[in-house]
Amino acid sequence: MLRKLSAAAIAAAFACPASAMATTWDAFDLFDGSNPTGVFRYVGFTGPIGQNPSLMATDDCPLDTTCLRANPGDSGFFKAGADTPATIEVDDGSILTVPTGALIVQPGDFGAAVFFNAPHAGTYRIKAVFNGAETLNDGVTIASLQSLAPSVILGTANTTPNNLVYDGRVTLGENQFFAFFVGPGLAAEHDLTSLSFRVIEGVPEPGAWALMIMGFGGVGAALRRRAVPA
Repeated sequence: MLRKLSAAAIAAAFACPASAMATTWDAFDLFDGSNPTGVFRYVGFTGPIGQNPSLMATDDCPLDTTCLRANPGDSGFFKAGADTPATIEVDDGSILTVPTGALIVQPGDFGAAVFFNAPHAGTYRIKAVFNGAETLNDGVTIASLQSLAPSVILGTANTTPNNLVYDGRVTLGENQFFAFFVGPGLAAEHDLTSLSFRVIEGVPEPGAWALMIMGFGGVGAALRRRAVPA
């Protein structure tokens, strides 16, 4: 009887969705100058926000960087290489601080966006961090975009992000998207912004955690009963 109870308790402990084994995608790690790169697409706009989107193509990359750029508008994404200096002097003497583990976004005249396309239907945890990357940064507008949902401005429009964090869960159907848009602020200059963007699939929802806790509690109860002399 105790063996059957223990087996049932163990089964309950692991009766969570198979997706509990988390899969993680990182826009920085996967970025290699091709587009799309795995589940991510890098888009530049050549018209007002949301107009004339097109996939960026590789271009001549400055210094030791991997990049995707769009013309006209000069929006782009850059990834520092192993030999890139920690700081780089850019337009008009502004100093770019090269981030660790984060892409550099140049929104250009009309903005740039990185899209995560869900490989299948499910719930995904989105984690992102934004920072102004150059000393003369004069503000950007950052928004989240999602299939079948209105855009949402993150932080305050036309300001320099300082450790602006997004951490939330979204439910997406297969091939639906979640994206971050970085647009020019008061002027389309000095807008270099760093972006860390990770997507985690399979993090158990609160209900799944409750099932796991109940299951492990059952295992403990079964073992305690087994230790009592007959």
